[in-house]
Amino acid sequence: TMRFQYGTGNDWEAIRTARELGDCRLANANSNDTYRPCYHVVPEVWTGGQSAFLSELEREEIIERPAGLGALGSQSWFVPKFTAERDSSLLSYIGMQGPENRKKLALAFLRPTTWQEYCDDVSLTDCAEPDDVATQPPGDGQGGLYFHGLDTFKGFFRNTTENDCTDNPNCTGHIVDYPCGWSSYVSQQAHHLDIAVESNGKQPGSNGYAYGEMVQIWNAANATRSNVLLQWWSPE
Repeated sequence: TMRFQYGTGNDWEAIRTARELGDCRLANANSNDTYRPCYHVVPEVWTGGQSAFLSELEREEIIERPAGLGALGSQSWFVPKFTAERDSSLLSYIGMQGPENRKKLALAFLRPTTWQEYCDDVSLTDCAEPDDVATQPPGDGQGGLYFHGLDTFKGFFRNTTENDCTDNPNCTGHIVDYPCGWSSYVSQQAHHLDIAVESNGKQPGSNGYAYGEMVQIWNAANATRSNVLLQWWSPE
């Protein structure tokens, strides 16, 4: 059996371990330090960006080629319900495309701000004194968080030079795109549909965000009732 609290998604080494041991009860499940995830079946796999790796595992006879089970996965652009209630035109690409909607998108979808950026660039006291957004500076390793908690740092979205349509005729609204290595067509869709949005994360190649950062940004938007546009998938 699999100890889910230690496993990770698409952990192909666990399949390799199962093939090696034959019986997952032989895996050491008594220690966090030496535990080896082990399972024979992965009930759900998203294969985007993994085709070459899956082919390699198939050649090694570690896995059988994943096959459809009937459920259809899809990827879409999402906004919170409160954003849809504020402006229902944002529910369709028709309401977002064209130069006439560029300023609307730039004003609606501001850039997410990390905890450290907020303290350095926004807080009047460098977070030495609490305010409505941050009650303290980030601790070690927390500066890059986009959300930590309602009682510490609940997130912040700001109007940057990318959103400033007065001085920047190519202003854009912000969209949260996938991390590098995931299949995404956000930039192509935005280009061909003439939708003035772009992602500005630190992920190489995609300018997207790590999975954990995407969740943090969504939580920050809901905590602050800020508009956010995010690429996501269903079913989860």
